[in-house]
Parts: sequence; C-alpha cells; structure tokens
Amino acid sequence: MFHRTKTAVMILMVGCVALGCAPTVLGQAVVSDSPITDQLIVNECNGENVLLNGTMHSEMTFSTNPNGMTHMSLNATEHMTGVGMTTGVNYVANDSQHLETNTRGFAQEQTNNTKVKLISQGPQTPNMTDHQTLHVVIDKNGAPKVEISKHQIKCN
Repeated sequence: MFHRTKTAVMILMVGCVALGCAPTVLGQAVVSDSPITDQLIVNECNGENVLLNGTMHSEMTFSTNPNGMTHMSLNATEHMTGVGMTTGVNYVANDSQHLETNTRGFAQEQTNNTKVKLISQGPQTPNMTDHQTLHVVIDKNGAPKVEISKHQIKCN
C-alpha cells in the first residue's frame, strides 16, 4: 500500500541520520528521488481499488553547532497519479512534508503526522486523504525503531 512505501522512505531517511550519515554530510544537502510504483489502495468512500504511481523527492540538510547539537531538516514532496480499477477515474496527488529536529547525539524520539490528499479527476467520484502517524525512536546506539501508530484513509 502507498503508506508503506512512504513509510519505508521516511524510515530510510531517519535511519540514515541515526546510522551515521549525518556526521559525514554535515552542512551538505542530501537529495533523493524514490519511485512509488504500483501501490494499491482502497478508496474507503466507494470501495474501489486505486493503483498509484509517482515519485517522492526529498532533500535533507544537517548541521551541528559547537555544543554538540545536530539540526536536521527534511523537505519531501510526493507527485502521484492513480487510476480507479473499476471506474477508470484518474486521481492526482501533489503534497509536501516538512520536518525539523534538533538532537544531541543519536538518541531521540519523534512523532510525525503526515497526510496526502488524492484528488479525483472524475465526476461523482470522491476525493481521499491518507492520514498517518509515524512514531520513531532511535536508541543511544543509533538503532531506529519505527511504527505506524495510526493510519486512516478518509473521504472528502
């Protein structure tokens, strides 16, 4: 499902910070484009399966100050198109996320809320919003643990 791909990309980015990418790229930007391929979701409004494809573009920056605090900034955008498997109606999603954290060392805990709005391009076909709460814990050894504590697709 789409939220799993999005979660996997977020885990990769957070894991990169936790496992040591940040010290090697302090003051630099890390840019990546991740494909979202053949992700099947259910339009909870009408029960139709929707197949999504697109790209998640992310830019991360890291910096540190003399007292050992590390600042991480993440900007991510998703551009997707989808098609209803029953109606053939097209869907479009263009959303962005912004996250900033300040940590001392690796140990941290974060809760991030994300949402992606899927806009129907057909008459009488409802739009959807995919809401997700991601809970990230990185222990003192840099090992990340990521869980989706809440996930819901709502009709608009």
